Amino acid sequence: MHFFCCVFCLRGIKLGQETIINLNNYIMKKKEKLEQFYLQAQKLGLSPQEVDEYFLSKDVKAPAIVQEYQTPAKVLPGMYVYADGLISAELIADRQVKAVVGYVEGKTVYAVCLKERYLPWSSGYLEVEASRNKTRGKEATAMILVAAQWSYDYAEDGVIQGEAFLSSLTELEKLFANKAAINASLKALGVVLLEGWYWSSTEYDNTNAWGFGMTGGLRYDGSKYYNGYSVRAVITIQL
Repeated sequence: MHFFCCVFCLRGIKLGQETIINLNNYIMKKKEKLEQFYLQAQKLGLSPQEVDEYFLSKDVKAPAIVQEYQTPAKVLPGMYVYADGLISAELIADRQVKAVVGYVEGKTVYAVCLKERYLPWSSGYLEVEASRNKTRGKEATAMILVAAQWSYDYAEDGVIQGEAFLSSLTELEKLFANKAAINASLKALGVVLLEGWYWSSTEYDNTNAWGFGMTGGLRYDGSKYYNGYSVRAVITIQL
């Protein structure tokens, strides 16, 4: 008995295990239907050659292949961080975005969460001198949870509570350097852009903490209980 051998040229597409299984199942079902067709054709007195000629005269299309996305080797500012761990430059429908890449240092990705809130740095003149010399917001956040409680508790869009933190002044400056790419992706998502003043986790003295202006790139030491600055949580992902 003759069978058609359909060859799909999948150049440039790396198929996942689930896609391969689905494609194999599709081919097996088509093979079963083809066997039944040949048997019916034989009963009608048609030769295998006549059946082959019939199929060759038809425009037979291969089944659509579901694209498999993978995190690229080089992650760039503005890429989307998805709740399932994928990082991609594409905005994929029906897939939850939890943050946007701000910058990359070595194997660590710093990504901006999607929501923010106006809050004071602390409820009063809390002083944590150790935070002044911390250039990493995650370390400082662990020391001043009163100031960064909202960031620590942030659990939106697939971000897990305790995963996010309040950026240090140094980290905010690095985000500012890539603000255009970050805001382009935030705009595509329809969420609040990085504009205006933001609290950092970096303390200035016992009454003030450093704020950073995303509009002009300036820094300013503001009163800790002033609630006119925004808090924007950040997460890190290890590549």
